[in-house]
Amino acid sequence: MPIPLEFLYQDVDTTQVIVTSNGQEAICGVDSCNFEYVANSAATLTSFSLSGLTLTIIGTDFPTSDFEVRFGLNPCQISSGTATEIVCILLSPPYAGDYVPKILTLKGQEGSTSGLTPYSVSATISSTSPSTNLKQEGGELLTINGAGFPRDMQEVHALGQLFSVKISDVPCHVETVSATVITCRTHSILDSITSPVLEVSVNGKSVQ
Repeated sequence: MPIPLEFLYQDVDTTQVIVTSNGQEAICGVDSCNFEYVANSAATLTSFSLSGLTLTIIGTDFPTSDFEVRFGLNPCQISSGTATEIVCILLSPPYAGDYVPKILTLKGQEGSTSGLTPYSVSATISSTSPSTNLKQEGGELLTINGAGFPRDMQEVHALGQLFSVKISDVPCHVETVSATVITCRTHSILDSITSPVLEVSVNGKSVQ
C-alpha cells in the first residue's frame, strides 16, 4: 500500500519551497526542498565590441567560473576571462536586431547592462528570384538573398511574430531559411496590385 505523501515530511529549520501542479505536490530530488537566497551578481558591463565573431566585454566584478555569455540567442564560447574582461567567440553572426551581451551565472544571476549602447544589425535584401512577374494566383517559390536573416527554422520559431516575410502585406510561407537565403511559397495576390512589394521583418528590423 503506498505511503501518503504527508507522512514523508521531515522537520527542518530552513525555508522550503513546495511546487504544486493540479493538486499534486512535486517530490524534491534530495532529502529536502531547501531554498537558498542568492544576491544578484555584482557584475557590471561598461562596454563591449564585436570584431568578426570575437566579442570583447569590459566591466567589473565578472564571474571567473560557472557562467556563460549570450549575445541575443547566440551562445558565445569563452576564450579568456578575468574579473574585468571577457573574450568569447560567437558560433555565427547575429541576425538583425539590437543586442547587448549577457553574462549569466549557473544560478540565474545576470550582470548589469544599464547604460550600454546596443549593437545594431540590419536585415538586407540583395536580390530575389524571380524578381518580376510573380504569379497572381500564388504557389511560386521565391528565393530571397541578403543578410541578417535567422540561421535556421529553430531561430524562426524562437522569434515567433518577430519574423515575417510578406508581399504587399500578404504572408509568404517560409520553407527554408539561412543567414543569407530565405525561400518562401507565395500566396495569391490581388489583381489590383500591379507592383508587389516584398518586405522581410526580423526582430524589429524591416527591409523592402
